[in-house]
Amino acid sequence: MKILKVLTTLTIMALSFNVWAQNGVVTGTVTEEVDGNLQPAPFANVALFSVAGGAPLGGTTDFDGKYRVENVKPGDYTLVISFIGLKADSSKITVAAGQEVVKSVTLGKDAKVLKAFEIETKVSRESEAILLMDQKNASSIEQTIGAAEMSKKGASDVEAGLTKVTGVTVVTGSDLFVRGLGDRYNLAMMNDNPVPSPDPDLKVIPLSLIPTDIVQNISIDKTFKVDNFADYAGASIDIKTRDYPDDPTFKIELGLSGNSITTFQDFQAQNSGSADFFGIDGGNRDLPTEVENSRNFNTSLQETPIYPEGFKNGFNSPTNTAMPAMNFAASGGNYYKIGKEGGFGFFASAGIENDYQYTEGYDKLLIAQGAVKNDYNFQKYRYNTDKVGFLNANYRINKKHDIAYNLMAIQSTEQRSDEYTGFNGDQGQDLFTRRNTYFVNNLVNHQLTVTNKMMKNDRLILTWGGSYGIASSGEKDRNQLVWLLNENTGGYAINDLDVASNHRFYSDLQENILNAKADVQFKFNYISEKNDDSNRGVLQVGYNFYSKSREFDWRQVNYEILTSTPDNPLTEEMDVDNPDAYFNQENFDSKYFRFKEQLDATSFYDASLDINAGYLAVDYDVVPQKIKVSLGARVEQSYQLTRYKELGDKFSDPLRRAVLDTVNLFPMAGAKWTINKKSNLRFAASKTITRPRFREVARFQYEEKFGDVQNQGNPDLKNAYNYNVDVKYELFPNPGELIAFNPFFKYLDNPIERVRVSSSTPLQTYFNTDKAYIVGLEVEYTRNLGAMLKSADSSIMRNIFLGANLSLMYSEISIDTSASGSINVTNPTRPLQGATPLLVNADVTYRLRHKKNQEVGAKTDFTLAYNVFGKRIAAAGVNGMGDIYELSVNTLDFICKNKIDEHWSIDFKVMNILNPYIRQEQNTEAGDILVNRYKRGVDFAVKAVYNF
Repeated sequence: MKILKVLTTLTIMALSFNVWAQNGVVTGTVTEEVDGNLQPAPFANVALFSVAGGAPLGGTTDFDGKYRVENVKPGDYTLVISFIGLKADSSKITVAAGQEVVKSVTLGKDAKVLKAFEIETKVSRESEAILLMDQKNASSIEQTIGAAEMSKKGASDVEAGLTKVTGVTVVTGSDLFVRGLGDRYNLAMMNDNPVPSPDPDLKVIPLSLIPTDIVQNISIDKTFKVDNFADYAGASIDIKTRDYPDDPTFKIELGLSGNSITTFQDFQAQNSGSADFFGIDGGNRDLPTEVENSRNFNTSLQETPIYPEGFKNGFNSPTNTAMPAMNFAASGGNYYKIGKEGGFGFFASAGIENDYQYTEGYDKLLIAQGAVKNDYNFQKYRYNTDKVGFLNANYRINKKHDIAYNLMAIQSTEQRSDEYTGFNGDQGQDLFTRRNTYFVNNLVNHQLTVTNKMMKNDRLILTWGGSYGIASSGEKDRNQLVWLLNENTGGYAINDLDVASNHRFYSDLQENILNAKADVQFKFNYISEKNDDSNRGVLQVGYNFYSKSREFDWRQVNYEILTSTPDNPLTEEMDVDNPDAYFNQENFDSKYFRFKEQLDATSFYDASLDINAGYLAVDYDVVPQKIKVSLGARVEQSYQLTRYKELGDKFSDPLRRAVLDTVNLFPMAGAKWTINKKSNLRFAASKTITRPRFREVARFQYEEKFGDVQNQGNPDLKNAYNYNVDVKYELFPNPGELIAFNPFFKYLDNPIERVRVSSSTPLQTYFNTDKAYIVGLEVEYTRNLGAMLKSADSSIMRNIFLGANLSLMYSEISIDTSASGSINVTNPTRPLQGATPLLVNADVTYRLRHKKNQEVGAKTDFTLAYNVFGKRIAAAGVNGMGDIYELSVNTLDFICKNKIDEHWSIDFKVMNILNPYIRQEQNTEAGDILVNRYKRGVDFAVKAVYNF
């Protein structure tokens, strides 16, 4: 609290000083005209000469073309703005006490400048203004969010950054939805190369694993581009990583964070050694050698029963105190010239962070009108660690040729301890169950890109290279025990009726991705040979090869209570907080329980996908600098193979095969009308494909908690096809500002949907349903308040920036229940699962500039960011029950970014300030019933950064 009071006091003093200062301020934006379009003019010289004489004031514009001269004494001045190759601008201004004078100018070409003079610099693709300039000039519909904007809005990882983009949301904490379409409809790339996913349930790599510290910007293509793989209908997300700096740089970051319902509270987790804090497993969670060497581990079949050494790790979950989470990172880079035109540059980063999270709430599972399958209260404990290493190395042979290499290595761990208390329909009584799980994910990804520019004006550009990624995921020593309540005594006895309920579970996934590409772009039909930007057309042709393979297997060893053994203490009531007092070597030797592996041939599957693709595209200015038309097509020959076994198959039986062997043509057409210097109208139409995810095909069964719905794949799935249409109007009032409207329509033929089927136990699987469509409107708005209120003279108004985006959407899916008599859904026509009818992001930023250190850009940004999504389907209803909806949630975040001087920055943020309930409800004949509810708590974080 003392720290907050000090910060508040300093802020009020700084604001007061800013408002009541007697000297004035001169500010504005400098632009230049390029091919009829206004673009920011970075590094332009700004000089302010007093009529009364004295030393001039001034500086240079930033990457966004903005400048600001502070502490200007009242009087008359001559403002001179100049840049090499452009005509200088000179104007008279008068500055009054406490006044902010805004003077923006556009510099024209200077024909008298020496033509041989050349300036070379590398423009950062992180700022909002530069990215909006790229978006304005692009021939296709695209969206980008840069590192600067993500940082301003408090996003610490790529997933959080994407949720600030129009039409993007995260459902149930992990599944990314774009325009109502989930994981299977999206594509993740890094520097134009695909990356593998360590999560067996996801096609797209969990983007929360990638910190924004290594990201330059994220490009979101919601319309199809033929140089992308065609397996998406929501978006192709391309993460552009940081490259080398022009000058030596090195910085370190240290952060602390806490949560209002977790930090300094009791926290439960299984430990495997002191290194657990850093996400380094002590080895006690590995599959015991005795089990690994036998596919049917059954101690009753052993002459001398063996108690596996690894099982001595036990079930107990010690209770400790959740301390503040920490993160540490270091990064740096440099560029070394080699010869006249060559050089070598690099950027490297490494970081580690941890996090504690506790939630409590309740969860119900209804299976028919008036019938309750489960009615649980739960407590969940999560301890996570992430370790990330990144390297970018770039060798520049000369101005025409360079080689770039990227390496990213990630390891994430998650310790879970989940407790459920309440009624279970299978057992017909109340119970208590605890499940402890340890997940570890690893990813190593290599990328190589070679760029060759040839011919005059770089008419011919060849880009080639590839990537190789290895991902692994392990669920290590998931141990679970279930106790049944004795209503007479209030005590709990172990569930000895369901053998599989008390067990230890292990799973392992290995996934590899190999990708190769070659792309050629040829500029043609030059209007002027002297201007390398005057070509009217671009021809693009390329080839892609993609190979993805996966292997998955699991093992489960059950604890079988030997109830026939006389005076067996395991058949009596237990202390549920000390199960190791019962399940131990001594009681095993006394034959009170035994180990028996659960034999299930469906546990193993392997899968592969190979794609050969070629593409051709043409961009052409039908009317120079006015109307551009884009036409293209991509051909993909794909072969997807999944090898699996059915329930009831033997381990000795051969693996079954599910094959999808197709050749498809994916056309694309687009147009851009440059209405004037500040606005565009765009159109795009395309056809794409949705292939089943590996997990959706294999027969492997999994349940999230005891007694929950089982999830299972369907080997009969086929490819689905998507037809997409977009229209977008863009208005760029000033550099760095945008107003856009984007209506869109999607038709999905044979879409894949997860549905419930008739079964003795609740079972969900995947089917090709009949059809679906989505129609929607996206609106984007980014403005400077001072620029909006042109009459406003206040420096406060000029330092307020507004941003907002809105997505309105209607979706409908039709499920053909006659296609399979086992489909069991209440509403065969309903909205798509996860489709959000309303999604709003809004933020306001106030920028306070510090006069004392203005020469190094010292400033403080105060940002309030707001998000709300509309009521959306979380799961389809069955057996006459209505669909389950996730109710609307309002989120408010506060972020303070404070650059103190050229070395120090200190950031502070408060996330999820409103701390709303996360709720799901289901419609029944008796009305809407709340089936899930919990809170996440308010998050606090502070981070200090030191630049050497």
